[in-house]
Order: sequence, then structure tokens, then C-alpha cells
Amino acid sequence: MNAAREIRGIPEGTAPLFQLPAACFVIGFTAEKSWHMAGREARYRGKLGARLKHSCCPFLNDRERPCTGCSLFAHCPYPPLFRPVIRSPRNGEGKEAGAEISAPPPFVFSFCCDDGEMIPGQRGTIVIHLFGKAVPHAAVFMEAAAFALSAWPLRIDHIDQRFPKDFPDSGETPLLAHWIDPVSERLRERMVLRFVTPVRLTKESRVVNTDIDFPLILRTIIRRLRDLKRAHAMDGGLGSVDHGFYAEAESVETLENRLVWVRRKRFSYRQKQSVYLDGFEGKVAFAGPLHSYYSLLRAGELIHIGKGTSNGNGRFEIL
Repeated sequence: MNAAREIRGIPEGTAPLFQLPAACFVIGFTAEKSWHMAGREARYRGKLGARLKHSCCPFLNDRERPCTGCSLFAHCPYPPLFRPVIRSPRNGEGKEAGAEISAPPPFVFSFCCDDGEMIPGQRGTIVIHLFGKAVPHAAVFMEAAAFALSAWPLRIDHIDQRFPKDFPDSGETPLLAHWIDPVSERLRERMVLRFVTPVRLTKESRVVNTDIDFPLILRTIIRRLRDLKRAHAMDGGLGSVDHGFYAEAESVETLENRLVWVRRKRFSYRQKQSVYLDGFEGKVAFAGPLHSYYSLLRAGELIHIGKGTSNGNGRFEIL
């Protein structure tokens, strides 16, 4: 079934990008004391990774033991889930053909609680999306995800899987295309994007500060979709986008830009040093032929964009 072609509004050239398995899970929790959730995404990712490796690795010193060179590497679910690599298809950027290069992890997560400030008894959720080959390992991943939350003063209430509206109860995994809802009339000519966690984008190999435009967002989403498909999908369809597709996007106007640059950091146990997670947050309003690109923007909401997506960065919402 070619699900992408059944969803109105997905440009034909990009349809293969929406053939990516995408499962959604929700962990509900209750705060047992006052707790500040905002900005803890990177710390949560570190706890998740430590638990995941402990669950997958049979060796006692699993946290210090490097995965590289392990005799079980090819059979262990931890590397493809948390530190995936792919083979370089061609020479470039100093990498020889066949060399291992880092790939984007096949998951993203979002904290959902009011203003990030929780009081005792207040409930919240964390929404986790798994992509491609990560979906069959959902049980071990979600156990680690719940365990990572329980390290804080939070009581786990439930773990549920969500499905797209009207998705058949067939036991199959939804594709990204199934999560794309019809274009709302209010989004046809005006749209506001709210960047919830730091977003770090590049243009011509340079970091973009807060001066972004619509084509940059669009190109970033398409590049991210292709990276995920290349690393985590069984088929090799990466789609094709012609010049006219981007030419129309150039006509989209920025009405208002209320972005601010923020700096966050986390401690990397693997690198033994602090790592900065800079990026912009805030809102941007656009006007123009936006209905042509709604499906890609909706996909961007689900997969997050930019650098550090597995650390909770790159999350945005269509308002």
C-alpha cells in the first residue's frame, strides 16, 4: 500500500520520504514533589542511553565498555538504537567509501507539561516516536525510557501506544504518511511556527543564528527525512525535488520573527566533557502558498529538525 499517495497534500516527489515506519508511545507520570522539567531533555537522554546499554549489554562493566570492536556488535540492539552508523557510499568530506559515519538516532521525544514547572500531584507526559528499524525493539526501548524517568521524583502511571486517527487495528506499524492530517483552512496562507526547544540549523556549512527563512526550514526537513530513511528504513526511496518546488517556497514571506538564541549544555560521559546545545527558540510567522508544504511541516513536527534531535532539540509546533 502506497500510503503517502493516499494522503492529500503530500507532494508527489516527496512521497517516498513518508514511507518511513513511525510508532508513537506515551509515558504518563505524576510529580511526587516540586520539579523543574524544562531544559532537562539532554539529561534525560543520557539516563535513557545508560539504561538502554545496561539492558542490552551482557558485560558487567557495560557503561565503560566501548561498543567498537565488541564481538556482539552486529547482534546487539543498542548501537542501531542509540549510536547508529552507516557506511559512506562515496568519497567526500575526508571519508573513504565504505567508512563508518554517524547516523541520526531513530527516535525523538518531547516533554509535555505546563511551563515545565511541576508541583506535587501534577501530571505530565513524555511522547516518544520511534522510526524505521527501531520499531521492532520498542519493548526494550520503552522499558529504558520509563526507567530513565523514574530516576527523578516522578511516578510512572502508564505506558501507551498511540495510533493515527482511523488507522486500522491490523497489528501493522503506521507509516509517517498516516500521521499527516488534512490541511486546515486556516493554514492555507498564514502560519506560525513555535520552536519549543533549541533549534540549530546550518546553511552553506555555517550555523544560522535567528535570521531564518522558509526555504531553509523546508530544506532542513527534507534533508532530515532522507537521513532517517537512509539509515533506518528498508527501502531506499529518497524522493526527488525539482527546482520549481523550492522556487515557490521562495515566495513565502516572513511576517514576524520573534526568535532568541539560547544556550544549554550537558555532560557527555562518552566524551568526558560538557557539550553545548545552542539554538534558537521562539515564534516565526509566515505568509504565502503554505498549503503546498503543510505535509512536510507536519512531518517536521514529528521528527524534529537540526542538530541534537535525540537530545530533545529541534522540536517545533504548527500553531
